[in-house]
Amino acid sequence: LFQEKKRSLQEGRPNRINSDLKPPKMPNYEDSLIRSQKARSQGNISQTDIHGAPPKRKGYGKVPTYINKYRKLEEERKEQERILEIQSRLPPGTRLLSEEERQETLKNLRATKLEVDKILETMPLSMKTISIR
Repeated sequence: LFQEKKRSLQEGRPNRINSDLKPPKMPNYEDSLIRSQKARSQGNISQTDIHGAPPKRKGYGKVPTYINKYRKLEEERKEQERILEIQSRLPPGTRLLSEEERQETLKNLRATKLEVDKILETMPLSMKTISIR
């Protein structure tokens, strides 16, 4: 094959290997400009901005929804880890109260303490013990 190619070049014959190849067509700037102007006039392409930059897509500059979803899931996971860390420090059989629950419990305990104190104050005090007799 190499010798055949060499002979065809020496004799000036076209190479049968390269005879099918055509030179690449160079793009014509004027043709592409005319095509883009036609497309704009027909409404297929939106106009460019002042500086000639191409138009921006619909959601340009916004964070994609899937990224927001992953961020939200990550925040929830971190919150769960924080809660588990707090609960792991609590003794077994106890739980962490919310602020409202804590205030309500304290209010009930104070009321119960006042009742018990009143009952103890009304009880008679007797000094009759074995050692006094």
